Amino acid sequence: MALLSNAVGSVDRRCGLLAAFFILVLLFPARLEHGWAFFSTLSVLTPVLLGLSAWVFLASILRGRVSVGDQRVFLILMLPFVFSLFSLAWTLDVSETLKSIVIYGAAVAAYLVALSVFSQWSIVRLVKLTIVLAWLLVLTAVVSYVPGSPLAPERTFAYQGLDGTGFLHSYYARLSHPFLGLSNSFATVLVMLIPLVYAGKRVGVWPLTASATVIVLVAAVVATGSRGVILAMLLVFGVLGLYRLYRRGTLSRGLFGGVFGVVGLSVAFLWLSPEALQHFEGRLSAANVDARFAAFGAALQVGLQGYPFGIGSGVSLGAVSDVGLRSVHNAYLQNILWFGFAGGMVLSLAMWLLPWLVFRIKTLTEDGRVMKIGVATSVLLLMFINLSQASWEGSVLRVWIYVIVGLGILMVRKLDAREAE
Repeated sequence: MALLSNAVGSVDRRCGLLAAFFILVLLFPARLEHGWAFFSTLSVLTPVLLGLSAWVFLASILRGRVSVGDQRVFLILMLPFVFSLFSLAWTLDVSETLKSIVIYGAAVAAYLVALSVFSQWSIVRLVKLTIVLAWLLVLTAVVSYVPGSPLAPERTFAYQGLDGTGFLHSYYARLSHPFLGLSNSFATVLVMLIPLVYAGKRVGVWPLTASATVIVLVAAVVATGSRGVILAMLLVFGVLGLYRLYRRGTLSRGLFGGVFGVVGLSVAFLWLSPEALQHFEGRLSAANVDARFAAFGAALQVGLQGYPFGIGSGVSLGAVSDVGLRSVHNAYLQNILWFGFAGGMVLSLAMWLLPWLVFRIKTLTEDGRVMKIGVATSVLLLMFINLSQASWEGSVLRVWIYVIVGLGILMVRKLDAREAE
């Protein structure tokens, strides 16, 4: 009995160390100016994921099973990787497609790693982890704005990745992150954490801290100036608020205080950052919106001009059109560009099934249902964000998306397991 207890304790400690290491690298995935294969730089996250994936694979063999959280959700998350593999048959640029396959594969690996290394954690620890991650992300971004900070973008990004003063101006004008990158990617991760933190509050974990975290996250999203993410947030949370008003006839008492907190923090960012105030008027300009619509039209036009299967995963829009952009800035049109109308539509419809499949996960308890709704809301936000940006493209961003979904599924399972015990 003592031997069994020691063995279990050893496994718990090992998983705890791996989880801490994984979190550390996930938060600070510095890029090294060391080119390899078709990448110009090397992220420390890549070899770490490779090593942890090997550990998960060996552990799964010993257990005789692979933990995927939910089979249907995992199938949908696998589809972008599978479609990218198939697109090698018709891609216009094998190097770019191989690069996208590696990036998609890293995201799937991160999902499986998250399920494995956090499998021994209780629901309370998982919710606390989500709250701590939210604060660490926001504080890391804030510290990067301090003059002479070691987290300044000039020090954390590879030198050749900086687009002169234009990159730095955009970084400082809109709340961004020294590792996740410019504001759109940062805002996507932050807004996906909001429903998970709020659900954690609903199940009774750190309720006051969770409430403060939600306010800080919403304010941080507003400070990013990411219009697509802000609109998605207002749409989804607005509909949920109206539904609550319809069902109960009242709104949460803390809502109005939260709104004042969000407005105050957002105004403080504009006041403390001269670049943000100067850049604010430009966010109201239609020029950028026109450029996005030009990219949308170009992507559809390419699909009608002799590319029935698309141009291949990872290939830029500028390679086949006069629009000199790498991304279409719409995940669904990006799918059509890469995989053709048939393949793109199938993949896009599958993506929209993801929040519904999460919502359909069978839960045994009210707390499990609350968390399930939180995870489904998080994924639904991503689906709306994908209308204005291709959130699946960024290498570190995609890893974060898959880790957040993995943590959410794990929390749903843990809540039901706790009640069963």
